[in-house]
Amino acid sequence: MAYCKSNGECHIAVEGDEEVDLPSSPTKDQPLYKEYLDKALAFIPRTKLRFPNGLTRGFDGLYYVPSSTDGQVRVYALDTDNMLQLVDTIHTGMPLDNISPDATGDLYVPGFPSFLPTLKALSDPWNKNAPSTIFRIRKTVDAGPDGVRSVDYRVEKVIEDKEGKIISGATTVRHDAKTGRLFIGGKYLDRVLGAH
Repeated sequence: MAYCKSNGECHIAVEGDEEVDLPSSPTKDQPLYKEYLDKALAFIPRTKLRFPNGLTRGFDGLYYVPSSTDGQVRVYALDTDNMLQLVDTIHTGMPLDNISPDATGDLYVPGFPSFLPTLKALSDPWNKNAPSTIFRIRKTVDAGPDGVRSVDYRVEKVIEDKEGKIISGATTVRHDAKTGRLFIGGKYLDRVLGAH
């Protein structure tokens, strides 16, 4: 990822291959697409950043970078040299797309629960459905009795359409914290919802 100033000067902010040992959230059962994903990733240069897509800056000043392959959101802090330092990793268990904060600071991100149907739908979006999931990621910060702060991320499925009949191929979501409504979009989503 790169950092660019307003005058157009840019530099690499993070290579993505840094070896950092972080406490990570345990993953649940391996997703069904895992075997196919591992085969595909064997052809890609090894890096910690796996198809970063649709990053955002949270209200906490940190940068949240979802991966469209490994189902992780990497959390970065910007240091005084305008370099990004990996500070945490959030596991969701499925490939992700554009992430966005709501007014309360919760993060919303669409996921693809079944990778193969998603790939098929990308090649034939008018005739194939792509299952979609919407996650909410809530950050909690607790101070222990010894005064040490602990940060945790709670990942919750807000909605899931396993057959892709209503929100097929969702790639972006916004949450209106006042009304509780979700605004879900995708390149071919209008065919399912009937919007023109």
